[in-house]
Amino acid sequence: MSNETAVLDQVMEAEPPSADSAAAILSGFPRSQNLDLPSWFQTEQRAAWSEFTALPMPSRRDQAWRFANVDALELSGYHHPEPLAEDERAEICERSRALQDTAARLVFADDQLLLREALPEKLRGRGVIFQPLERAMIEHEDLFRR
Repeated sequence: MSNETAVLDQVMEAEPPSADSAAAILSGFPRSQNLDLPSWFQTEQRAAWSEFTALPMPSRRDQAWRFANVDALELSGYHHPEPLAEDERAEICERSRALQDTAARLVFADDQLLLREALPEKLRGRGVIFQPLERAMIEHEDLFRR
C-alpha cells in the first residue's frame, strides 16, 4: 500500500522522556507563583515520574497504537486565539448565569479566563472549598491527601 500509516512493519520508536522533561514536569507550577509545595507532594510527584519513565513507550507494534502515526498530524493551522473584545466577553459572561445561586463560576472562552466569581455564602457556610489545586494542597492538606 502507498499509505504510510498502513505499513505495520515500519516501526518508529519514540524517544523516552529526557531528564529535561522531568525537570519541566516536576517543577509543576510557574515560578512566578513562588509556591512552596509540601514535601509529601514533591515525593509523590517524583515517585509518579519514576513510574511513568519505567513504562515502555508505545509503538506501532502495540494493538492500541497499531494505526497511529503522530508524524502525519498536520497542526500548522492551529493557533492561539486573539483576545476577545470587551463586548464579546460581556455577552459570554451574561449567558453563563444559569447556576449563579448554586455554584461558583469560572467562565472560559478561547482558552481565556473571563470571569471568576466566589462561591455563594450559603455554599461556603456548608464547607465547600473553591480554589486552585496548588493552594488547596497547602491550605487543606488533610482533605487534599484523602
